[in-house]
Amino acid sequence: MKYALPGFFLVTAFFAACTITQSSEATSRPGVSPVGHVEQQVRIRVAGLQSLQGAQLLTSMETLIKCGALARKPVIEGLSSPDPRMRASLVYVLGYIGGSEARVAVSERLGDTDVGVRYEAAAALLQMGDVSGLPVLIKLLDDRDARVRFKAIEAVAGVAGQHFGYEFNASPAERGSALQRIKAWWAERSTTVSTVTASNRQLP
Repeated sequence: MKYALPGFFLVTAFFAACTITQSSEATSRPGVSPVGHVEQQVRIRVAGLQSLQGAQLLTSMETLIKCGALARKPVIEGLSSPDPRMRASLVYVLGYIGGSEARVAVSERLGDTDVGVRYEAAAALLQMGDVSGLPVLIKLLDDRDARVRFKAIEAVAGVAGQHFGYEFNASPAERGSALQRIKAWWAERSTTVSTVTASNRQLP
């Protein structure tokens, strides 16, 4: 006979997979549900992303991803941050957490004022199997920043299965001819393709 664990123990076990450093403010308060307690902890970690860099930032993002659905709401709330680096990090996290709410929140960032956030939003949608951000990635192939162009073509190639002869560090004229081939490829498929297999994006 199988026994279902009470909700508290299920959440406690799940919380163990996304351990978050506690502070006096993060201690569970009377009347706060286990889920509410985890969300409080996640909000603290989300707020802390702004001060992290390198390996510490990566570790914190991985922890949020491990929290899965329990982190979704606080992470989405964090997208209102004025810090574009933080928004980009949270969009990335949502790409791995997934879910309809995450998809909507990430889609809204396709029009973000920051190019890095727009890239992460388009790439995160691909991670969730949604190709609606491909036009943004294609537009980024003409960005003035070579690093942005490199990341964009790798994401596009991950879906198309080819680079179309595009070289991110080539001259504008050389990139232009390849870009036209990419646009033609997408024009042929944009009306018939709506989903793809999640790309093999790696944590930065």
